[in-house]
Amino acid sequence: MYFYSAKKNGFYNKNINDVLPDDAVAISKAKYDELLAAQYNDSIITSDGSGYPIAVSGGSNVAADDTAITQWPTEPDKVI
Repeated sequence: MYFYSAKKNGFYNKNINDVLPDDAVAISKAKYDELLAAQYNDSIITSDGSGYPIAVSGGSNVAADDTAITQWPTEPDKVI
């Protein structure tokens, strides 16, 4: 089973992660696959008002000044 944390903006897999963030919400494998496919096609994964992951169109992995946008987790908690 897959989970998403809006606070961490990351996915978790119960088979890999022993501890989940307190805001983690369960999502189906189909939803997980759909979101990753959208991200691959330049959408940004964020959360809705309820903390569930959504893909927002028009994203890019390059900022306007051509610097790469990178966000590393602040804690080593096996985000997948």
